[in-house]
Amino acid sequence: MFDRFYREDRSTSRPGGMGLAIVKLLAEQMGGTARAGKKEGWLWIYVELPSDG
Repeated sequence: MFDRFYREDRSTSRPGGMGLAIVKLLAEQMGGTARAGKKEGWLWIYVELPSDG
């Protein structure tokens, strides 16, 4: 899902892009993580970044 131009199902999905790949790259560069999953038909994105304080 974090691959560039990822598509789950070409017949039902709109064209993909680089959005999640960029999110993951930026999160990792800042020392954090980015995860995604699908549950009961919903897509969730979880981004965790370190706190400075």
